[in-house]
Amino acid sequence: MAVKGTVHVVDDDASVRRGLGRLIKAHGYDTHVFASAREFLAKGLPSDNSCLIVDVLMPDMGGLQLQEELTRLGCSAPVIFVTALHDPHIQERAKLVGAVGFYQKPVDGDALLDAVKWALTGDPKPELGMRKLKRPKPCCARRSVFAEAGACRRAGTGNEEKPD
Repeated sequence: MAVKGTVHVVDDDASVRRGLGRLIKAHGYDTHVFASAREFLAKGLPSDNSCLIVDVLMPDMGGLQLQEELTRLGCSAPVIFVTALHDPHIQERAKLVGAVGFYQKPVDGDALLDAVKWALTGDPKPELGMRKLKRPKPCCARRSVFAEAGACRRAGTGNEEKPD
């Protein structure tokens, strides 16, 4: 399988790093994992055909600070944030620093892969529109909190999202 691009996973949780790294690699992406933002920065800036999946809260330097530092350094690699928190203020801040996606853990693998594909190619655009944060319905709990209104991925649950 030809490599589709490079994805850098930055998360202080070893099991999350390992799981996301395996998922992304299994779908044909060159994958690099890092335990901290500082470890990632020490490697050097990412290539043009790359994106990042970054935990929001990490010791020393969090994901939002990493995004700000990358911007300061002139790096425009797309960043997809993941977090265990349900905090609208963090989501808003992520949008302000240029996030292309924001997902709550545990992350839905298909939704995350759609975001990675879009971040690297721009097509087709997944459900990453910016809308007000709402507590998701149970079957949609792991989808992007930036998701546009649309049908729930689990057909037949009766929990379809209604447009605002």
